[in-house]
Amino acid sequence: MLPSILSTRYFFFLLLALPGYLFGQAQPATTPSSSPERLQKAQEAEQRARTENDSTQLAEAYYLYGKAYAIAGDFPTSQRYFLQSLRILEPRGDSFEVGRLYLRLAENESRRGNKPKAWQHALHAEQVLLHIGSEEGLHKAYGVLGQLSELTSDSTGQPDYNRSLTYYRKTERLAYKLKDTLGMADVWLKLGNLLSFQRSTEAIPYLMKALAVFRTKQKETSYAYTLIALSTADIQQKQFGRAWQALQETEQLMPRFPAEYDMAQALDQAFLGYYVETMQWQEAYERMIRLQTRKDIIGAIQRDNLISRLNTEFETQKKEAALETRTRELELSTQNQHLQRWFIITLFLLFALTLVISFIYFRLNRKNQRISQVNAQLVKEQSHRIKNHLQMVASLLNMQSRRLSDGSAKKAVTESQLRVQSIALLQRQLYDGQGVSEVDLDAFVTELATSVLRSCGYSYCQTSFHLEQVRLGADQAISLGLILTELITNACKYAFPNHDCPELRISCQVKNNRLHVTVVDNGPGLAKPIRLSALEPASGGSFGMQLIKMQAEQLLATFGFAGEEANGADKNMVNTTTTARSTGLIFHLDFPMSTP
Repeated sequence: MLPSILSTRYFFFLLLALPGYLFGQAQPATTPSSSPERLQKAQEAEQRARTENDSTQLAEAYYLYGKAYAIAGDFPTSQRYFLQSLRILEPRGDSFEVGRLYLRLAENESRRGNKPKAWQHALHAEQVLLHIGSEEGLHKAYGVLGQLSELTSDSTGQPDYNRSLTYYRKTERLAYKLKDTLGMADVWLKLGNLLSFQRSTEAIPYLMKALAVFRTKQKETSYAYTLIALSTADIQQKQFGRAWQALQETEQLMPRFPAEYDMAQALDQAFLGYYVETMQWQEAYERMIRLQTRKDIIGAIQRDNLISRLNTEFETQKKEAALETRTRELELSTQNQHLQRWFIITLFLLFALTLVISFIYFRLNRKNQRISQVNAQLVKEQSHRIKNHLQMVASLLNMQSRRLSDGSAKKAVTESQLRVQSIALLQRQLYDGQGVSEVDLDAFVTELATSVLRSCGYSYCQTSFHLEQVRLGADQAISLGLILTELITNACKYAFPNHDCPELRISCQVKNNRLHVTVVDNGPGLAKPIRLSALEPASGGSFGMQLIKMQAEQLLATFGFAGEEANGADKNMVNTTTTARSTGLIFHLDFPMSTP
């Protein structure tokens, strides 16, 4: 029966507090509150990673950010950083760091109440660590799986303590194998808490062993939490004296942990449970009021921490954005510098190549000019010598003709002299003209006819020329010159003697790229018709006629005297000599003009 001094108000508050201790208690937190130093450490790691352009260090920096925000209770931000680190490391294959990240993701999802996702991450971490054979990683993985099992219901709807106990046993064996004393103490604390929830007497030995290790290793925070867990187990086993000693020792340690609000709240809950079990209602009520006040304080502190975290995250995001902008600017600047450098190098190479090509072209052009000048000089020298040689031959023939007394011989030498002079004339025009392979037909024919008439003593002969302004190739000009020389010579020999007014007409007209040549004199004409096309060397014809035929055939010409294929004759020339047509001589020549 409750004491009479217990008021209705006390009893009401005790009824509110009792279910939490009669049917189990919340597991005390085992990690300290966050501090700005953790974020600063993560920021320094990120800055160093970006400076060195090291993706592995950047992944580690993201991991440190995730830890800092997880300890601060900002699980969404923590999850985002863990996933960023995972995106860098996972493509490289399984590793301890990848398994560690999946365990952190599982813990965050568990705290956010997403148990299926937490189990998925934890089991994936176990597979990764099994694959690489990391016993240290498996030790951590089995611890997380054990904690998840405590939060998972079995087929009866109760927490799956058996599976949790199995994972903790695996964790304990690996800690022994790794000779990890602190790891063994941690798992003993978890086993003690688990067995304490089950109100098992085996919880106290595990907690006592963990307490001894933490005291030896001077892990004061873990030591204080273990004292609270031990006091709770002693209260359940009615070991009130040892429970009180543990509570008193913990309360003496609390000034060392001014920021451990979770620890202070757990201690108040343990005191409240002790007072309720020992029926000290006044103290229980006071402790419950104290606990509620502390919760309010913790709530206010958590709100302040949330605002501080938001400010810190905002500043961090600003710095990240500024750093990313600066990094992009540096990258763009570097790319522009590379492009400018390559552009300058390419421009320089093109300029150098242009200079080289220009120099080579200049040298070749100079060389070609020198060669052209030498060749032109050689051609002029050769033409000059040929002209001189022909002139010398003509002079020799002239001297020889003067020494001859035989009229026939003298006549033959004179005719040869005229032929040589016609060739010399052509050579002189080639040499004096602008081209070395063609002559001006008008000047050539006019000078040739005048020269032959003068040589034969008929410089007073009346001449008429109808000549087009065309240029004729050297080969065709030689043949035409020889033909005209023979015709004019024959006119001087047979047409002009005993003639008071000798006349000579020459016409050269171009039609359809063919040259039509007509030679007309006003002599007595031929005694009998001569067909040059039928003239044979053995027929006894004169040398002059034979020469005309040979040169005409070289020109691929149609030719003949009046009445013989006269289609090519100049009609104007013929019409002006109708009186001479019956007594004079008309010669026509028609041949295709070749390209010089």
